[in-house]
Amino acid sequence: MQSPDDDTLARWLPRSQSPVVHAIVLTAYGYWAGVVVGGVLRLGSFQKPLDGDPSFTPITSEPPLYRIIDGLLLAPIIESIMLIIFLEIVTALKLKAYLAAALGSALMCILHYSHSPTIVWTFIHFPSFLLQGAAYFNWRARSRKTAAGIMWGMHVLHNIVPSLAALRAFFG
Repeated sequence: MQSPDDDTLARWLPRSQSPVVHAIVLTAYGYWAGVVVGGVLRLGSFQKPLDGDPSFTPITSEPPLYRIIDGLLLAPIIESIMLIIFLEIVTALKLKAYLAAALGSALMCILHYSHSPTIVWTFIHFPSFLLQGAAYFNWRARSRKTAAGIMWGMHVLHNIVPSLAALRAFFG
């Protein structure tokens, strides 16, 4: 499966023609990469997270039920739309797909600063957003609707673990 803009991204994407398989595999890549980024940050002298691992548990005082609804419904929809708009604007400027995905990912990470103890910790989300951007570019030639759905699905899958932690807090 080739990316319409650049085959550099295609080397790292699953070859499956199934959007569901594509979303699951890329979410696993993003989750693993986020854990690696978090591990590297812990090795440095960066401030440690205040409320568990920020890749899994956002630092927030919101009620657990709100965090579940936000994590599994609101954030994936709103953030996917924001990322798609940014990717389309940057692509219209004739940037390569991988550069557009990296810039979009950096922007989304900066927007996650309110959930992190330091700006550096926001970049724990970078791999996930980068892969969402790559998936969007890979699928948009076939269908922008499918591409957006894959991006949204990846975001929902990625937010399952923090939502489970919020659910535990809700019942605990």
